[in-house]
Amino acid sequence: FTGRAETGGVETTSHGSLMRPWRRSRGGGYGFLFSAPVPVKITSVRCLLLSCPYATPGDLERELCFADGHRTISVIKIETDEGVYGLGETYTGVFAPEAVQALVQQFEIELLGKDPADVTGLRNLLRLACYYWGRFGMSASVMGGIEMALWDLRGKTLNVPVHQLLGGKVHD
Repeated sequence: FTGRAETGGVETTSHGSLMRPWRRSRGGGYGFLFSAPVPVKITSVRCLLLSCPYATPGDLERELCFADGHRTISVIKIETDEGVYGLGETYTGVFAPEAVQALVQQFEIELLGKDPADVTGLRNLLRLACYYWGRFGMSASVMGGIEMALWDLRGKTLNVPVHQLLGGKVHD
């Protein structure tokens, strides 16, 4: 790489991976802290379970689906070694939050140390990792939540809305 990127000091590889930002050296120029560019890496993939009271006692949906009176959601948080994180959510967490948490822990094994900028590549990696035990249903839903978190992370890192990364705004 030669020169500093025009996008706020963030350099990317030919396939779009983010590199660590340039830092001003003592001599006033810019340069990497390392001899070669090092991609940002995923350091943590966690499932946060959040719950709150849902509806009023006697409500039919509450009685049939949420017997304890609480509705839970599963938020997937992916963190990097740069301190940036992305959030995703899966609707499956409303009905089986502990199962979602276990699947996120299983998928974390595949994601740790990987470059979060390669969203499509990581999605394919997860799909192949669960090919024999979970191509549909809950595992697909959790993979969707992880992909959502990766896109959120990418948008935060590039400082652009995710809809621009996915092709642009569709509705006003």
